[in-house]
Amino acid sequence: MQRLHRRLAPEVGSWSFPSAEAICDQAPQCGDIAAVWTWIDRKLAEPPPVDRYFHPPRVTTYPWLATYDRDGYIAMLSTHSAYALLDHERRKQIMAGIGRLIDEHLEGRVTKQYLCVVAIAEARAE
Repeated sequence: MQRLHRRLAPEVGSWSFPSAEAICDQAPQCGDIAAVWTWIDRKLAEPPPVDRYFHPPRVTTYPWLATYDRDGYIAMLSTHSAYALLDHERRKQIMAGIGRLIDEHLEGRVTKQYLCVVAIAEARAE
């Protein structure tokens, strides 16, 4: 898929997110709730310092799996902004390429791990 992205839609890039284990281990060390979310959801900007307003966060993770057939997976990918913003022809080409990869290498099914992250920080008394 990475070669397909590089060739047809390099702006989609390659995404990587921390694992559930890394989130549980590292999130408490982020210091405050804004830093936790910035670290988990890719750093787009420096988080504002909010540690004076909130106690250190408690982080809990809930991993779960979803299995898609080829068409379901492509439909799900089509909702992602990175793909939705592509022009129609490139989106059509990349989705067809992803569909071929799923059929040829994954027997028509994709199992994807998701992670629900709950981070709670109690407000500090003023």
